[in-house]
Amino acid sequence: MTALRSPGDTLHHVPRFRVEPGPAVTSGVEAMNRTVLELLPAR
Repeated sequence: MTALRSPGDTLHHVPRFRVEPGPAVTSGVEAMNRTVLELLPAR
């Protein structure tokens, strides 16, 4: 993947991934949130 060079590149590319977040994306985010919540109290 090419590194993003400017905020304009980010704004141009990100929306196509945000249009239809699929079940895999949703479950991935939920799993990450659960991991974070489990790790934080351990500190």
